[in-house]
Order: sequence, then C-alpha cells, then structure tokens
Amino acid sequence: MNWWVADRFCKDQNARLCSYDEVTNGCAKGAGCGYDNEVIWTSLGVSVKVEHKPFQIAEGGYYYIAQGDHTAQCIERSTKPCHTMAVSVNENHAFRCCSVHPADGWTKSCERGDEAVWVSSNKWQTAQGTTDAGCRGKVTWDVANRFCRKQGGLVCSLSEVSSGCTKGTGCDYDGRAIWTSTAAGGTSKPSPAPTYSAARIPDQTHHRIVWGSGKRVPATCTNADGICETRSAVNRDLYGVRCCSEQPRGWWTDELCPNEIWSSSKSWFTVADGCKMMNWYEADEFCDNQGGRLCYVDELERSCSANTGCGYNDHMVWAKDTGSATECPNPKLYCHCSYDQNLRIINNLSGGCDTCQCIDNPLVQLTDSHTIAKGSQTPACDHPDGCASRPAFNTEEFGIRCCDDFEPKGKFPKWVQRCTGVFSESDGIDGSCHTMSWSDGAQFCYDNGHRLCTL
Repeated sequence: MNWWVADRFCKDQNARLCSYDEVTNGCAKGAGCGYDNEVIWTSLGVSVKVEHKPFQIAEGGYYYIAQGDHTAQCIERSTKPCHTMAVSVNENHAFRCCSVHPADGWTKSCERGDEAVWVSSNKWQTAQGTTDAGCRGKVTWDVANRFCRKQGGLVCSLSEVSSGCTKGTGCDYDGRAIWTSTAAGGTSKPSPAPTYSAARIPDQTHHRIVWGSGKRVPATCTNADGICETRSAVNRDLYGVRCCSEQPRGWWTDELCPNEIWSSSKSWFTVADGCKMMNWYEADEFCDNQGGRLCYVDELERSCSANTGCGYNDHMVWAKDTGSATECPNPKLYCHCSYDQNLRIINNLSGGCDTCQCIDNPLVQLTDSHTIAKGSQTPACDHPDGCASRPAFNTEEFGIRCCDDFEPKGKFPKWVQRCTGVFSESDGIDGSCHTMSWSDGAQFCYDNGHRLCTL
C-alpha cells in the first residue's frame, strides 16, 4: 500500500510505522509476511507533516446522510428519500470516500489553489496493490468509516457532499443518499418531556392553529367543525403536533422548504415514534424536547411541514404564534370537555373556542350531575352537541348501558366482555334501547342486578 494508507493503518491499530533507525537496526525483523526480504515503509520522510487520528467507533448515535449530487434525480426506493437528514449509525446507506491526498484512480475535485479533494466510489486499493473497480453497496456508518480509512481517506463530509465535490464519481450514487462523516448527535437520549403546566405562560390563553397542508399542497379539510382556516384556539384545545427546526434533526425532512426548515409529525428522539395530539402547552414543550420547536404560522402556511405523516394534512395543527380570543369562530353554548388518562383537561375536542369552563376533574362533579361519555372510541359522532366526555345534569336524558363485574347467566345471551372482568349490554336486559335521566338509568340497572358503567 502507499505511505498514506500504511501510516493511517498503523495509527488505526494505536501504533505507528516503524522508524528508519528501527528498521535498519533490525528491530522489526522476523515480524512476518516475508517482509524481511522486501522493501517496507518507514516513518522517515520529507513531506509536510500530516496528523492522523486513530480509528474510533462512531462517537455519536447519528450521522448525516445527503444526496450524492443534489441536482440529480433521486432514485432511492426505500422509505427514506434523498434529503439531508441525521440517521442512526446502524442503518445501511451507500458511501463515498474522500482524501486531501492523491490516490490512484480517485477523482480530483473541488480544486481551490493548491488544495483539492480526491474522491472515489469504486476505485480501491487491494492487498496486491492493484485497483479494484467495485461498488460497496449499502453498509452501516462504522463499516463505511473503517473501509475509507483503510483506503487512506475518510467518509466524505457533509460539506464536501453538499458542495458537489463528490458528484459524478461512480456507482449511480449521485441519485442516492450517502453517508457523511458529519456527526449529528450522541447516543444518549435526553430525559422525557416533563408534564405541562398551564401556568407556564399565564398571559397567553390562545395560540394559532393552521391547516396542516398549508397553501401549497392540496388536501381535504376533515376537521370536526369543518373549518380549516388559520385562526386562534384555546391553549387547552387538542390539535395535531408538527415540529420544525432550522437544522437537520433525525428523520426530519426539508422536502418542501429545502435547506431552510426541517419538520416531522411522527419521528422523535425522546419518545417512541408516533403521531401526537396535544394541547398547546404539551405540544410546545414536546417540540422543545425534540431539539426543535412548534412551527410558525408562516412556515405552516408555506407547507414546510406538509406531507410529514399522520394524516395531518387534512387537520388543524398547532403553531408557535400567539393568538387572540377575539378570533374564535362560532362560540358554543355547551362545554365540550374531555380528559386524558391522568385526568388532565382536553378542552373543546371539536375545534374553535369555548365560552364555558371545564371542571378540573371529571370525578369531582357539579351539583346534581354525572359524567357522560361517548358509547365507543370510534371517530363518528351523532349527538348534536358533540361526543366529548363532560358533566351533565342528572335531569338530562342520555342513553343507558349497564355493566357487571360477572357474566350474567341464562336470559342474558347478548352481554359482551370487551374489558377483563367487565360485561356490558344496552338492549340485552329487556330487549329495548333506553334513554333516561341519570337517576332512572341507575335505578334501571340496579333493579336488574347490575350497575351503570364507570367513566
């Protein structure tokens, strides 16, 4: 191998090339490979000193990938497009090697005065000293890094790839996402996001919501209230979450606002990937904990975050911008309150702004009231006032479903068990469907040996 490769190889072994004095004094003789009768490299030289770092396994958990030539057509067939993004070192991607020193068969590129970059995708040094023309395919970052170092170079940097220094060097990698040597983050993940506090921004009770598709991407408005115009919403309302960043983050994409805004709807760092529906306080802290922020109205309306998943192109999503209560359309006469598993308020599930106040806990009832809830978790709702869980006065009439902790026998064949230890039915008691006040419903279930179902 040439001196550059030999020098780097020894450094990768946490050693060095033998000095001229060590070789000529016989210190290296008998060390194998029949080299006692060959001419071997020494560390003595007259060229400019070059510092080589010893080989290390990838220090970070994420490195950037970028398209081999950003002007070429992307030919990636995987779920990952050719956009610049940070990915796990354990993924498999193509790569190109770069060096600041001449290498046999490599392409000289990006000349600037006396400086240049030599690049290769398929010209490699072999043990016999010949050139092996062959594409190495998709490998992990560590494999790519180790291979390039053994060739006397490094995986090309994000700057070299983005500047076009590597384009046209073979293997059709111009149209593929290739590894870079630019790290994007550590292996340890930050702590999970804390629970939100409504007192975090006490003077801002409203923030803006925007149609997830923006103004450049066609979509169908399926928001519950049928309104997909940019407007204000109460901070405790529940809407989709899309996060933005001015820097590449993980799988986040800059497809619609290239090199300006990276966005995601379901790819995260501190929690498992998945779609998020949150109130504004939770959404704001969540995006902060992902290393980004909520997108601004301008970014959402320019469709910078469109097409990032979760079907949010058809729904309203939170923006970073502060809103105003005066912008709320169609104030409702009824308080539509719902609660998560921690009994935190999810106010106004159907959109817009409420003129009422949800109680802090559905288990702490208003006087002469009990909580009503939707009969199933399916999206459809036929009730004119909405189907979110909320308190209702005992004198109002709603449907009745009875539950039992034991399976009724004999004359109750229609009872079903959908939760362990809970059996329920609407019409299996006397063959009829009933709408009653809470007192009548509770008495009806009790008279038949059962009870009303809990929230």
